[in-house]
Order: sequence, then C-alpha cells, then structure tokens
Amino acid sequence: MAGWKRFFVTAGAFNVVVGATFLVAAPDALTLLGFAEPLDVLFHRLTGLLVLCFGAVFFVVSRAPERYRALVLIAAIGKLGVVALAAHAWATGALPNSAFVVALGDLLYAAGFLIFLRQPNAAG
Repeated sequence: MAGWKRFFVTAGAFNVVVGATFLVAAPDALTLLGFAEPLDVLFHRLTGLLVLCFGAVFFVVSRAPERYRALVLIAAIGKLGVVALAAHAWATGALPNSAFVVALGDLLYAAGFLIFLRQPNAAG
C-alpha cells in the first residue's frame, strides 16, 4: 500500500505544480509551452485553480487509497478526458508539441489509476 500512497502523492504534486503555474503565471506558462499569449488569461487561471484542487484531492487519496477508490475512478476519467481533448487539439494543429507532452503526463497517471482500480484489494 505504501507504493500506492507514494504514487498518489506524486499525482498530487504533478497537479499542484501544473495548476499553480497556470494560476499565478498563466502568460509565462503559455509562452513556454509554445502558445501565443492570449489577451485574457482568466480561462487559463481558472483551469489552473481546478487542476490545483485535483492535486489536493490526490493528496487526500494518498492517505487512504482504498477508502477513496470512487475518487480515483473520477480522476481516471478526468485524466483520460484531458488526454483525449489534448490529442485532438494536437492532431488538428491547435496544440503545440510541448503542451501535448505535458498532457501525456495525465495519460501515465490515468494508467496508474486504472491499474490501482483493477486490483480487487490494493491494500492486500
């Protein structure tokens, strides 16, 4: 179980870093990822806030992964959704390569979440 707890801590850290970056430095983050700086960064800051909140949820899950399995399922769906949307945007040229690589981090975590969920009793 300690391995899963560490895994969820890393998921939380990933989301906190990405979310906080967009919350406090959206223009710089967007430029670094290859986007033109938008005139209005409210949407990007709101996204950062939500990603940051998901990070906090992953820290809560890390304390008792079995207890919060339902949250892990929701998180897996969310991360797979992010990857699907990012893949479509990348395939149509709307998403720079560097941003797509960041989105692939969500694919790795989604895979881990699904592996965790497939175990009948991850505590055992």
